[in-house]
Amino acid sequence: MTDKEKRAPVQGFSAGIPWEMHLRAYDAYCKEYSPQPALIDLEGRNCRGGFGVNELDRYIPGWREELSRTNELEGLCRMQGNEIRLLRIAIVRYGDHSRMGTVEPMELQQVIDDAFEKTPTPKGQHNV
Repeated sequence: MTDKEKRAPVQGFSAGIPWEMHLRAYDAYCKEYSPQPALIDLEGRNCRGGFGVNELDRYIPGWREELSRTNELEGLCRMQGNEIRLLRIAIVRYGDHSRMGTVEPMELQQVIDDAFEKTPTPKGQHNV
């Protein structure tokens, strides 16, 4: 598991937070107090249970909004991955038709249009 996939527990927030966010909170904690290795020892399970939501509010103001935005962007990346998969399928199908001498560009266009119509526009952006 990479640090990007790794999650840290949060007392009072069962979903946890990304490890990178946990390390930012830990850095702020260390500046205020002193290092506490138990806060970053998840593998040894000596972790005291992660930070609490109030501690995160203090060390990373706006962490909930940041996490929400991160989750939204990860969802968009998954959707874009699906779009790419659909486009590859469409291209393969188009290629198969062209080899058989029955080129149907409208069918390809329909598959591409369907893929994009099912994809929501990210907040703050407009379809052109």
